[in-house]
Amino acid sequence: MARLLRRANILSSGIGLPIEPVAGGSNGLRLGVNEMVRWGMGPEDTPALARLMARVLVGNESPEAVAGDTTAFRRGFTRLQYVR
Repeated sequence: MARLLRRANILSSGIGLPIEPVAGGSNGLRLGVNEMVRWGMGPEDTPALARLMARVLVGNESPEAVAGDTTAFRRGFTRLQYVR
């Protein structure tokens, strides 16, 4: 999943969860939520991100077809901020 999402301009990483192993890779997926918040994403933005991910992982769209939409979505988050 992480490799497919990377091709769609969505960075994630595979992680091992304490559940049944899967063949050929990690059994979990990690998104950098801390980094997303630092760039201004909030709970209201997660449905749009989830839809982009679902287009690749569930909707069988090619990652390259989704990459441009991911880049356009990301353009809305340009202000680096720190949460106190």
